[in-house]
Amino acid sequence: MEITKEEKDLAEKLKFWEEQDQINQALIPRVIKNHEMITDLTKQLDQNFKAVVLLEEKIEELNKKIDVNQNNGNEDNNEKKFDLLSFIGVIIAITISLVGIFV
Repeated sequence: MEITKEEKDLAEKLKFWEEQDQINQALIPRVIKNHEMITDLTKQLDQNFKAVVLLEEKIEELNKKIDVNQNNGNEDNNEKKFDLLSFIGVIIAITISLVGIFV
């Protein structure tokens, strides 16, 4: 019994779709995992941005206190400046971590 051209074409199409199904079976879980990772990173990024905003507000508050203390001749300025530098260091660390997320 000889195989007709139509049967050959149908067998080739069937083989193609079976291969496509195998590829899809391998890729779909990866795509879902990547989507979940991107969603998690987006949430982390949002939290980091909120933390940066809070730190910026704290820095502004400390700057105002430093200005008031300088105007009043308060000797605690060095401690306040140290606090300010500490917060600036934290902001730099958060910024580096944000860059690390996207690398």
